[in-house]
Amino acid sequence: MMKKKISVLTAMSVTVLLLGGCGTPMHTLSEEEENLIVQYSAQILAKHNIEQKDGMTSALPMEETESEEAESEVTNDKETDNSLSGENGGDTQTKPQAVETISLEKAVGHEKNLAITYKGCKVQNIYKEGDYFAVTPDPGNKLVVFRFSVKNKSSKTVRLNTASVENPFSACFSDGKTVDETVSLGVESLSSYDGKIKPGKKKNLVLLFQIPEKQAKDISGEKLFVKLKDTNYSVKL
Repeated sequence: MMKKKISVLTAMSVTVLLLGGCGTPMHTLSEEEENLIVQYSAQILAKHNIEQKDGMTSALPMEETESEEAESEVTNDKETDNSLSGENGGDTQTKPQAVETISLEKAVGHEKNLAITYKGCKVQNIYKEGDYFAVTPDPGNKLVVFRFSVKNKSSKTVRLNTASVENPFSACFSDGKTVDETVSLGVESLSSYDGKIKPGKKKNLVLLFQIPEKQAKDISGEKLFVKLKDTNYSVKL
C-alpha cells in the first residue's frame, strides 16, 4: 500500500515539475497537451486506487444515463396512462353492443310449429280474465297490455309450456326506459302459459307491463325484449 502511495506522489511530482520547471516561467500548454496530462494523471490515480475495481469512471456519462432512465420511466408512465384512458377509461366510453333481433316464436321455443302475431297494446286500469282472475297496477301506475294471437301452423297438436322456462320479458316505449314484465299467473299470459293448441287453432295471449300514469298518455314506439340464457334479445313485433 505504501509503495502505491509513493508511486502516485512521484507521478504527480513529475507532472508538477514539467508544468512549473525550476524557477523558470511556466510553459504555456496547448489544449491537447493539457488534456494529455489530465488523462495520464487520471489513469495513474485509477490504477493505484484499490477502491476502484472497474477502472476509470466518468461522472458525466452517469448523469446522462440517470437522465435517460428518468425520461424512460416518464415515457412508460405516460404510455400506461394513455392505455388506461384510451382503452378502458377517461373520456372514451364503450359503445353499447347491438342487440340481436329474434322472432317471438323462437323466444318461446316453437319457431317451426307456431305463428305468433302481435295485435298491439292498450293502456288499462285493470286486466281481467273472465270473473275469476284480475291484475291491478301499483298506485300511480297503469297497465299496458300487449296482445298476441298464437296459431298452430303444423299438422299436429302443439304443447306450449312457457311456465317451465324462465325467459323474462321487458319493454320500452317512446321515453326509452325499459320496464320489466308484470308477471301474472293468469291462464292467458304468454310468459306463464301451459296448454295445448290443436292444428290450425288460435290462442289469444297477453304480456303485462306497468308504467307511470303520466307516461300512459303516450305509449307509442313500443319495443319488446326477452332474455334467453343470460343474453338479451330484441323481439320482432
